[in-house]
Amino acid sequence: ITVLDPPEKTLNDKFQISANWSELKRGWSTLTLKVTEPATADGSPSKAVPSAKVAVDYDMEDMPMSPPKKPVIEKGEGVYQTDVFCGMVGRWKFEIQVEKNDTKDTLSKLQQIGK
Repeated sequence: ITVLDPPEKTLNDKFQISANWSELKRGWSTLTLKVTEPATADGSPSKAVPSAKVAVDYDMEDMPMSPPKKPVIEKGEGVYQTDVFCGMVGRWKFEIQVEKNDTKDTLSKLQQIGK
């Protein structure tokens, strides 16, 4: 079972993304993303965003490595997955781009990768 960390807002607050950041480790890992719309001001719960175009770009923050890029696969209910390769322990920067209809937004995430 994949445990997702709490959702984070994208740059322009168009989407929220929760992911299994704390499960990523050195070597190959499956990055699982859940894309939702932000909760509305009237308190309506956030809704999953299916059929979005999701792209993941990532690299080590202090030592560019050009890691391999794998396609992002939609699993349903606003859940997307891709395999990432973090070759070294340290800080990694992830850029998640989400595009749905005419709405585009990005989440930048720094993540410490351990053993």
